[in-house]
This record gives sequence, structure tokens and C-alpha cells, in this order.
Amino acid sequence: MSSDEKKQKGLTRRDFVKGTAAGVAGGLVAGAAGTALAAQKAQPKPWLPAKWDYKADMIVLGAGSAGQMAAIEAHDKGAKVLLVEMAPSPYFSESSCCGGLASVPRNPMQIKEGILDDSPDLLYEDMMKVGQYSNRTDILRLFVDNELEAFTRFWELGAKPITNSFLAGHSRKRTVAHLNRQCQEALYGQIKKRGISTLFNTRATRLVTDYPTARVLGIEAMQGVTPPDYKGGKKIFIQGKVTVLATGGMCGSPEMLKKYAPRVEALAAWAEPGPPGTLKIPEGPARPLGLGDGYKMGMAIGADTTHMYCITMYTGTPVGPDAPGYGRTYTPTFKTMLDDTFYNAIAVNKEGKRFISEYRALCDVGEAMVQQPGKFLCVIADKTLYDASVKANIMGLSPPRIIKLAEEGKIPVWFGNTIEELAVKAGLDPAGLQKTVTNWNKYVDDGVDPEFGRSMKPPSRAYKILTPPFVAMKWVIVPLHNGGGLRANTRLQILDVYGNVIPGLYGAGEIIGGTCGEVYLSSTHWPVAVTFGYLVGKTFAIGEALAKKG
Repeated sequence: MSSDEKKQKGLTRRDFVKGTAAGVAGGLVAGAAGTALAAQKAQPKPWLPAKWDYKADMIVLGAGSAGQMAAIEAHDKGAKVLLVEMAPSPYFSESSCCGGLASVPRNPMQIKEGILDDSPDLLYEDMMKVGQYSNRTDILRLFVDNELEAFTRFWELGAKPITNSFLAGHSRKRTVAHLNRQCQEALYGQIKKRGISTLFNTRATRLVTDYPTARVLGIEAMQGVTPPDYKGGKKIFIQGKVTVLATGGMCGSPEMLKKYAPRVEALAAWAEPGPPGTLKIPEGPARPLGLGDGYKMGMAIGADTTHMYCITMYTGTPVGPDAPGYGRTYTPTFKTMLDDTFYNAIAVNKEGKRFISEYRALCDVGEAMVQQPGKFLCVIADKTLYDASVKANIMGLSPPRIIKLAEEGKIPVWFGNTIEELAVKAGLDPAGLQKTVTNWNKYVDDGVDPEFGRSMKPPSRAYKILTPPFVAMKWVIVPLHNGGGLRANTRLQILDVYGNVIPGLYGAGEIIGGTCGEVYLSSTHWPVAVTFGYLVGKTFAIGEALAKKG
């Protein structure tokens, strides 16, 4: 063998050995990488729960009108729905406690009365005007254009309209009255009839997301919470293809009001017993009006907000502790104090002076009250209007009972044989009130209100204050609900701070911000809940809810 052949053979052997070593090493590396990849695939994602306690196509948080409408519509489209509510039943929702008024253009009773010139466009303009033209126009348009369809369905489901009336702030007679409890009974009856799964006494605490995609995969919740603070229970996890936030607002949370709307935080004593922000319901414990849970959960994963400072300043009279079935609850004691007496008489501040047209929307009045000394008003009337008010016998309080409560100082109503005597009892400036009443009686004679431009023609009827005993009824301000909330697009998908959709997350009702703008137009907030719940369940979220996992 030549030296060249030996050299070549030797190199070949060495190369073989090197190649073999490199191959083994490469195989080890490749094998190690493959093992690591397999282990990574097998290992659960650390941001997800070890197991899901419940699974559904759609999770709906909140059993008010928005939540129940969404659940019913989604179920009827074939989705497996789980309705989650922190209270013991749907009868503690904000919808169950509202006035039951819905201003619906072209509603059947309106048409039957021959009122044919109303339209969604006119309601849009009314809401923009009262909202000081700060409304989110796209969301407002979504509401007014779909409200009649949603309420037609609402009535088909068993909610019963009672009357159609005119309400201040509206340009047409379009406000349909309902008994809110009857409406909730109708919706809950449909929930039970369909066998839709419900979890009561279950408070959602966190949205579970897939970190790489930011998609909402479900919720963390505490099951078994108890009133009045709705704490305790055990932690559970619920998986859903989509999650709908219908959790209401934050007016039951002094902490959130102080943070986002400090001008009203000190007013947030809604009822007793229970902490601020609770409403006493005759058949059960105090129920928070809205603790802001949906806001917190949304913001924790990057949801954007809008109009958070806009809190509806409603007005009414605190009813005394002896009123049947109620605690120290904000509510107008006499129904006709709202329609006959209030709009026909006058409202004054602590100085005895009028400060706004009494024919403005109640929430406009509430906003104006914030600027007044003492932040209250007194409705001033005479015997004629007072007798008309007590005749309504609202809340089961007979006229003698009302007078007895007033005489005992349990409701803030005072009587006086003279204007001066009345002012002293009510804590008003006597000279200021006397001057105001004298001027008002002249305005009625002249048919013109030069101070605030109040209309003296129907439906606003103006009467002189002449016949003793004269009456003063104190009204206070209460933060009732939110004009602000999470930002959503016109499919009611929740958006993040960059304007991107948060996959798998929708909203309905009070949690959607901007519909009402700066100030709420009476009888439109609850209809927003009904309408948006209907749209989310029937149209917007149903595609994702029914989608097969790919």
C-alpha cells in the first residue's frame, strides 16, 4: 500500500470517527430538543386553571334584563348558556329595582293613540340634547335603531306594557310603563321554561385569558357568596367560548365613585340596612346596585373605558323606616309628585329660590342640584296639588298614613298655613321663598316664565300657589346609575386601550359606556339593557358561541 493510500485511508478513518461523533452529538441534541418540545406540549399552560368546573358556549354574567335577554336569545339559537348571578335570584337585579319605564318610538300604544310622527331619529336627538351632545353616537345609533325590535320581543316573552305617557325631556309621548317585577318574572319564567343553566350566589372575580392571544376563555368566580356583602364561598372556574358582561354599574361602590366620580361619592348612601349602595327589597336582603365588578374585570385585562365620570343624578324623597317593606330607601313617595305636582308646582333650593325649569328631565334637575347649597330641593305646592298627589296612594300609603308619617318627622314633608311658616319648618329662607311664590303666581297670570323659560302650556300645566295649607317636600340626590363604562364597538365587543377587540368578550346594559352622554334622559337606561342584551344573544355573540374549536 502506497503512502498516499495509507494517508487517504487514515484520513478516512479519522473523518469517520469525527463524523460518527458529530452524528451522535447531533442526535442527542435533536433528541433533547424533541423531548423538551414534547414536554412543553404536555405541560398545562400555567396561566390556566388545572381544571374547569363548568363549561358552556356562552357565559352570561348578571341576571338583570340585559343578561336574561342575552341568555334567552342565545339559547334559542342553539347555544349552551350558563347564567351567573351573585344574588340569590334575578329579583335583586338593578332591572328589578328600576322604574319600569321605557321610551319606545312607534310603540303599539303610541300608534293606537294616533301619534304617528315619532321616530328613532327623534329619540336620538332627545338623548343627544339631554346628554349635552357628548354621547357616543355609534352606540346611541345602535340603540335607537334596534329598540322597537328588542321590545317587541320583550313583550312577546311576557313583559306587559301598561300605559303610554309623556315624560319630561322627550319630544313625543312615547314612555311605556311596566311593573318591573312582573317583567323580571316573565324573563325568569322563560329562563326556567327553557332549562337554561343558572348559578346564583356566584360572584365573578376575574376573566381568565389565554396570554398569547389575549382571548377570554372563561371566568374565575366565588360560588356560595352571601348578602349583604356577597363575600365568601369557594373558588370555581367556568369555561366559555364567549363571555358576556351584564354586571351593571358601580353606583353601589363608594370606592369606585370616589375614584372616578368624586363629586358624587359623598351622596352614595342609597338605603339601609346594609352598606352604602344597597337597595332594600321587600322580600329579601339588601342588594348592591352595582359594585363595579364588570368594570374591574375588564380593566384588569386592558379594556378601555369611556364617560366614567358620568353618574346619573336622580332625585326623589327618602321614605322613612316605617314605610311598609322598605328601608330608608330613595324613592318618590307620591307618584304624582313626579307627574302632576312636581311639574305643575315649583322647586326651590335652600335659599327659597328656583334654579331650573321644573319641566326639565329629572336627571337635569339632579345635575343642577349638585350645584345648590345643601344639594337638595324642596317641591312647593298648595293644598290643591297636594290632595291630588296623596290621592294616588302610591306604595300602599294611604293619605292619612302619609300625613301621620310627615307629622312624626319620618318623611321630609312639611305643612304651613303661611309661606313663612312653611319655610321655617322646611329649613328654607322665608323671605326668599315668599318672593319666589309671589313671582311665580305672577308668571302664571302672564303665561310666561321669564327666569327659566318653563312652558305654561300642556303637557306642562302651571298652577298658582294660593290655597293653605302649603306643602314642602324635600328631594335629595342619589347616584342611580352610570353613563360611563367599558368601551365597545357596534357589535358590543369590548375594546382594549388600543381600540382592538378583546376576543371572546362582549357587554350588554349599563356596563357599556357612552350611550347616554353626560346626562341620562329618563326612561332610556333600562331600555338600553333590554336592547343590547337582545342583540348580543341573538346576533353579535352567537357566531362565536356556536363555533367549533378548530
